[in-house]
Amino acid sequence: MECLRQVRLDSAHYRLSRHRDPEGVGDVAHACGFSHLGRFARNYRARFGDSPVRRRCRVKKI
Repeated sequence: MECLRQVRLDSAHYRLSRHRDPEGVGDVAHACGFSHLGRFARNYRARFGDSPVRRRCRVKKI
């Protein structure tokens, strides 16, 4: 189960890192199989050291 979560988090990280993609964080979380946004954010921060919202904002500024 943990391995699947890591794969889904990696997919979400990739999607949030794309500059030209207008997807919001909630859309990305749901598309990657996360139904609880708070848990998604907590797991994302634990894996990548930053929140998904901050990651998305940084990419939009580039």
